[in-house]
Amino acid sequence: MGLVNAEGKVTGNLLNVAGATSGIFQAGAAINVILTAIVLDRFGRKAGIYYNAVIGLFGGALIVGSINISMFLAGRFFAGMSSFGFLTMTPVYTTELSPPKQRGFFVGLNAVFIGTGYSLAAWLGVAFSYADKPATQWRGPLGMYLIWPSLLIIIAFFSPESPRWLMMQGRDEEAREVIFKLHTVKGDEGLASWEYNEIQKQTVIDKTLETSWVSRLRSLWETY
Repeated sequence: MGLVNAEGKVTGNLLNVAGATSGIFQAGAAINVILTAIVLDRFGRKAGIYYNAVIGLFGGALIVGSINISMFLAGRFFAGMSSFGFLTMTPVYTTELSPPKQRGFFVGLNAVFIGTGYSLAAWLGVAFSYADKPATQWRGPLGMYLIWPSLLIIIAFFSPESPRWLMMQGRDEEAREVIFKLHTVKGDEGLASWEYNEIQKQTVIDKTLETSWVSRLRSLWETY
């Protein structure tokens, strides 16, 4: 990729490329946190999972199969999109599926698994550093990334849609089925009934609120 010369010495282009690989990742992230919010609102929480997983697979494939620095940087852009897209949507989806008493626990797990992911990535880098072929040393750990978006697509297929989003779309009966399937305590449907009524009341209020991007920015400005 032009980072070392024929003698294996680092070229002057290394620092520029290293900065670009980090910066373009964050650029993709900045764009997709907004796009993911739009997808979640218009098409549903499960659609957000599929959307970001496909982008992640595409970006990951570009990175692993890179034959030049331009291809690598393009992959980093899409990887940044996917990474921060999931960072945006995971707490939303988790919160809207969790029973009230366990909600804080499940949302907190998001941060735990982010830390676990960083640790796993670091140790994979160490493991692949023992590979004989130089290409395997860097393509190997990056290729392992492709496992996780693939798993998310499979898991999302069997996962329910957010009951809150369903209610916001006027699909109350579907929301009720999800809530009673997830929140019913054996021998007692009181919790599920209470949760359904609470979400229903809240969505009625939410539908009357101003939710444009302008109003959100104005609210943020007034807060600070």
